Order: sequence, then C-alpha cells, then structure tokens
Amino acid sequence: MSLDATLWAWRQPVTPHQKIVLLAMADRAGEDHSCCSHISRLSADSGMSAPDVQNTIADLECLGLVRRVESHAYLCVIQLVGVHGREAMPLMREVPHEP
Repeated sequence: MSLDATLWAWRQPVTPHQKIVLLAMADRAGEDHSCCSHISRLSADSGMSAPDVQNTIADLECLGLVRRVESHAYLCVIQLVGVHGREAMPLMREVPHEP
C-alpha cells in the first residue's frame, strides 16, 4: 500500500465511481505508485462489476490520472500519474491559537 497514492487519490476531483476505483488501486500500489491487480480484485474492492471497473479505468486514463503499463484479459498493471511523495506535498499551515 502506498500512503502517498492514497492521499493523492482522496484529493482528485472525480466522480464517486472514479474515486472508489482510484482508492482501490492506490490501496494496492507499491512505492513506485503502480498497481498490479486483477480486475476481479478491484471489482470486489469497489463493489462494482468488472466491466464497470474497466470502463472507469478507461475514463481515468482519459483524464490523465492513470496509465496502463500492461494489460491482459483480467490483469492490469496501472501507473497512477501525478502522485508525489509526502515530502513534496504542501504542508498544512497551523491555525494561530488565541491567548
């Protein structure tokens, strides 16, 4: 699991179906922010049908958020595009405390 990928997925302005598939892939992503998973696993994780998952991945590709590295009948290797390490993410500013 890549915490950086998960944080990135939560921040994407996408539809609910796209968000759940992104989160499922982020949960299975390695440190290189790529996910190697069976469509059936992503389907089970997301609660969506396999064809819906495949269509959603295609939509995410069109948005430039993912890139298929390798694809077989039911196995995909997908690179999450735009994930940065936590060290590159902007820090949250602290709210000043009132006296």
